Amino acid sequence: MPDTNDPDPLVNALREALSHLYDPTSTVPDVLARALGDVGADMVRAREMLLRAIDGMQPGPDVPGDTRAWRLYDILRLRYIEHLTQDETAQRLAITVRHLGREQNAAIEMLAQQLVAQEGAASIADTSGRLSGVSEQVEAEVAALGAHKQDAVASVLPALEEALALTKSWSARRGVTVRLASVDPNAAVIVHPSVLHQILIAVVSYLVRSLEGGTVDLSAEESASEVLLRAVARPAVVEPPAEWVAAELIETQGGSLETSIASDGTVLQIALPSTRSVKVLVLDDNPDLVHYYGLCLAGTIYRMVHLAEGRRVFEVLARERPGAIVLDLMLPDVDGWELLTQLHEHPASRGIPVIVCSVVHEEELALALGATACVNKPVRRQQLLAALDDAISLAASAGPPASANNVAPW
Repeated sequence: MPDTNDPDPLVNALREALSHLYDPTSTVPDVLARALGDVGADMVRAREMLLRAIDGMQPGPDVPGDTRAWRLYDILRLRYIEHLTQDETAQRLAITVRHLGREQNAAIEMLAQQLVAQEGAASIADTSGRLSGVSEQVEAEVAALGAHKQDAVASVLPALEEALALTKSWSARRGVTVRLASVDPNAAVIVHPSVLHQILIAVVSYLVRSLEGGTVDLSAEESASEVLLRAVARPAVVEPPAEWVAAELIETQGGSLETSIASDGTVLQIALPSTRSVKVLVLDDNPDLVHYYGLCLAGTIYRMVHLAEGRRVFEVLARERPGAIVLDLMLPDVDGWELLTQLHEHPASRGIPVIVCSVVHEEELALALGATACVNKPVRRQQLLAALDDAISLAASAGPPASANNVAPW
């Protein structure tokens, strides 16, 4: 039964219908039937329409693959199209089951929003204010920015200085001093400058509004793969709300937000991907190994992008533009040897180093077909990182990779 504490009848109905999507004896809740165009109680017809609606939620090629829009879509796809369990889905996405539960609720709300936008659902939209939530609005705004400027990079120091100048008079009137502490002058992040500006303004504004006199110190330092931005408020203030625009913006950029509160102050620490970081496309259909690769790359300059279907590789290359590819030769939909040859010959991928990681130990053939290196499964963390380091260095000495905008060979 749906949660009666949830004020949105369509989200309730969706949650109930999705939990019985493949049960031929189940019926379609009335509110959902109306949203789908009066399909009546026919669950088979409703299922077809819901699966099409989920498929229609796939973000466009201009939306980065590590954004929340992609994750919410993937949750619905894995749970209701590929029929994975919650444990299997959480493992595939490298998140906890508890986190998956929260994100699955958000994904269902986003699906409800999709249905509301369709003809015949206007009356439901009028009764529900939750379907245009903060997350979805933020995703839409960020996606629109990305359409105008791809591969956006923002320098951190000028962004901090701009935020400081913009809020200086207002914060002074509230008796709060905002100042720059230690800032790496060369720090830069893979974030659209407008998005970084809004994040910083939101952080400073929240802390200033929360203080009655005091100070806010802003700092930034760059590590191997990320830039850590810190805002320290003295005296201490309460933690920002769960649904906070700044947190949503940070998440769309592949970053994270941590809050620590002590007796003498509150620290907001934001981690954003550094321009030094390198995306690694992992082509492997084994979720356990993909999870292991993620653990291997954690804390390094490398950021993993996962793909289980070889036929989608050129689509993902165009969107993600990785610096290296880790390829399993035994894929479910294409022959790994043929794919290796295509990657070596196609202009979209010719300049991207490919590391073959497989139980098939044919190093000489793999190198002859274009692989940069071969590592045998089971691979050790240091072995994988060393292969990536060597491949990236070799690619850098050979010059920039070719554009990934060409049409895929399939």
